[in-house]
Amino acid sequence: MRPGEVNTLGSYYYLELAGPGTVPEWLPASSKTFLDSGAYSAWSLGKQINLEQYASYLQRLPFAFTEVAALDVIGNPKLSLEYALKMREVIPSIIPCFHIGEDWGYLNEYKSFDKVALGGMVGHRDPKLMRKWIEQCFARLWPKKIHLFGIRNFDILAMFPFHSLDNSDWSKFVARYRYTPTTKRQFLRRVDCDQLGDTIVSGLECLDIQAQITALWSSKGVSWDD
Repeated sequence: MRPGEVNTLGSYYYLELAGPGTVPEWLPASSKTFLDSGAYSAWSLGKQINLEQYASYLQRLPFAFTEVAALDVIGNPKLSLEYALKMREVIPSIIPCFHIGEDWGYLNEYKSFDKVALGGMVGHRDPKLMRKWIEQCFARLWPKKIHLFGIRNFDILAMFPFHSLDNSDWSKFVARYRYTPTTKRQFLRRVDCDQLGDTIVSGLECLDIQAQITALWSSKGVSWDD
């Protein structure tokens, strides 16, 4: 991350809940923004995201996100691949997601994409298996750019040169927005000072990890201009 830039993560699922075509007004002009489809959030809530609506949202934005994740379907790698290929026709730089446990043949299909995301590891109970799986992914993809979903384990980041990652654990102490189904107005639960303080500390820890990992891989000759 260059001086003056701010890395931000957006979720299409929550942006659409805020209102069709909603654009995050808080987005700094100098920001690098990764837009996730929010497929995991929708899946965990028993909801679905419509591919056509997601693609339409991206096309009508008054500005372009720096990077955009394809709509993946958890538990259905065949459909995830189909969606990624369709979205690439609209957004050539779209980023597909390969989940732990999926057949390696799908990862081979994703080799034609500029960048690939790895996911499905949140809550995984076997860290050794997870590290072995990531190692196999890198063996098949490197030096292609690779994004990591949902994990910020320092040991893993020190072992594998990911181009980027996202994780929202740092904000778990503070309440999130919720939306009414009728008005879709935003309401934020009250939080006490201790919760806000913990969130700030956790966020600073994430920035510190980012700086350490970037310096570590730079010292090994691995760096990214973007």
